[in-house]
Amino acid sequence: MKIYVTGDTHQENNSEKLSKENFVEQKELTKDDFVIIAGDFGYYWNEKSKKEIANREELAAKPFTILYIEGNHDNYDLIESLPESEWNGGRVHIDEIYGFIHLMRGQVYNINGNKIFTFGGAYSIDKKFRKQGISHWDRELPSEEEYEEGRKNLERVNYEVDYVLTHTCPLSIFHLIPKMSMGYTFEPNYELETYLEEIYHKLKFKKWFFGHYHIDKRIDEKFYALFESIEEII
Repeated sequence: MKIYVTGDTHQENNSEKLSKENFVEQKELTKDDFVIIAGDFGYYWNEKSKKEIANREELAAKPFTILYIEGNHDNYDLIESLPESEWNGGRVHIDEIYGFIHLMRGQVYNINGNKIFTFGGAYSIDKKFRKQGISHWDRELPSEEEYEEGRKNLERVNYEVDYVLTHTCPLSIFHLIPKMSMGYTFEPNYELETYLEEIYHKLKFKKWFFGHYHIDKRIDEKFYALFESIEEII
């Protein structure tokens, strides 16, 4: 089994990285191997779109299985309407048609002997330009119950995992990465980053991967910001 992780796909907008030409390793992969999208998966956006259905079919035809966490540009109504079940020790939503697996917030999965903690979501600094329930969902930020779920599951494994996958990052890491220029001013919201900072200071882990910022950058020996790059972790 092999596991790869990459950054935002935004449906087809940033999915070219998964083409046979760019991700040549896929020729050796099977459906028992995984590629994890670190938020802003984007393939659940408009359930009435024929183009979106075609894009899902094209992605599902890849030789590997897609796993993903949620970002701030995902349709939470659609994702949370999928069947929920337990998978490798954690809760997931599974699309029984396409085989995509949503790794839910605050879960610890045991995959091939490796413990992976996941916590999706992020604050949309452009939400004033979006429409609630159509292009923006307040569920992009976790509930108190989800924060507690994460703490509880990490306590269960004594705050020791192999890998962490999030969409945004701990607050101290946030201050180390270059920011995208959006062309307008905004009010920041660091609620989730503050929570991840709390987790960071308690947690023993090998590597922490996150998306959201549309950059490929190794912050230090443990933190990796991903966008176009695809990293093999197992």
